[in-house]
Amino acid sequence: MSRAAWISTVVGCIVSITNCCVRKKKINEYYHKYQKYYKLVSLIIAIIIAMVCFNIYLLKQDSANGRILIWKIAVTNSVKYPWGVGLGNFAGIYGEMQSEYFSEKGRNDIEIKVAGAPDYAFNEYIQILIESGYISLLFFILLNGYSLYKAYQTKKYPAIAAITALLTFALFSYPFSVLPVLIVYTFLLAWCNTSNNFPEGKRAKQKNTISIILLIMMLSATLYLVKDSHKSYMAYKAWGKQKIYFNAGIYEDIIPEYKRLYPWLKDNKRFLFEYAQCLSKSKQYFQSNEIIKEAIKISGDPVFYNIAGKNYQAMKNYHEAEKYYLQSIHMVPNRLYPYYLLTKLYKETGDEKKSKKYAFILLQKEPKVPSTAVKEMKTEIKKILEINNENHHDLTEFKKTYK
Repeated sequence: MSRAAWISTVVGCIVSITNCCVRKKKINEYYHKYQKYYKLVSLIIAIIIAMVCFNIYLLKQDSANGRILIWKIAVTNSVKYPWGVGLGNFAGIYGEMQSEYFSEKGRNDIEIKVAGAPDYAFNEYIQILIESGYISLLFFILLNGYSLYKAYQTKKYPAIAAITALLTFALFSYPFSVLPVLIVYTFLLAWCNTSNNFPEGKRAKQKNTISIILLIMMLSATLYLVKDSHKSYMAYKAWGKQKIYFNAGIYEDIIPEYKRLYPWLKDNKRFLFEYAQCLSKSKQYFQSNEIIKEAIKISGDPVFYNIAGKNYQAMKNYHEAEKYYLQSIHMVPNRLYPYYLLTKLYKETGDEKKSKKYAFILLQKEPKVPSTAVKEMKTEIKKILEINNENHHDLTEFKKTYK
């Protein structure tokens, strides 16, 4: 059910067939033989392609709309970061972009419905643009273009088909975030850029010497980069053991261990979530928010803003709590929990008007995924506002006042 995989496979096969025809010099023969049918065949092919594309879109329409929304927001905001935001930071900066986008009025219901907290851009070109900037994207395009040109010159047609399929897949997904695919891609580039003519004599010895020197340099660099990999592996192993206590709600006792593991796991958003939760549940609110500040650099998940808001609310810093709750709402506006938190915040501060406003929004919103938790939230809000579940008149009055 991966549309991107099917599309890239078809494209790769078309390139393979085309290359086969080029080698056998069949294309010109077919063109001259059936020239009078050329326009009709082209029109039929265009109609078939359009119909297939439309049906692929309808297959998982919400998913397609969600990706289009990501591309739209990311490309629009790319001019703010011409040099990029750093590798691995797409999710964090995209969360801010989406929050800013939905904070403006007039956004349509379809976009609100499909909005989420993606870890990837679902388009490698856009992800490179945001993380590394315009120059890196240009270099990436030139590298692939030159490699395909060299492969065509040296008649490496299988490599051309494989790279074309992979680059097509990269338009709709995140293959370069999958290590095995990235390794295959590296070998394909190397294959494209190797010569079929092997040097002899003195020239061959010079090339071998240069190759050996480069190999030693790259091996040294690799060893330097992976020197701490065993420590990272042990940190992940230790974290796995601590998860048992976290899931059991034994938060305070495992904080020292999470603190010890932090330097090795600070680029893992799930670990940061657990660490921040442990600190928050242990009433170490300030320390929890310090961890959250690191988490929101690499994640656009509004759950971190909810935790930060609750921490500030516990510290009686209501202004900051309100700011984080509102940002959480704008980040993924189809989630109900931030509305629930904001309703309770205003109830606590005595702002009945705002409390009722957000309570009404919560009660009228339909959840993206219905659950028991959503029902419990709505029931609690009705109790807080003294609304009878069977009294629809109260909700009607709210609608007139707060629409």
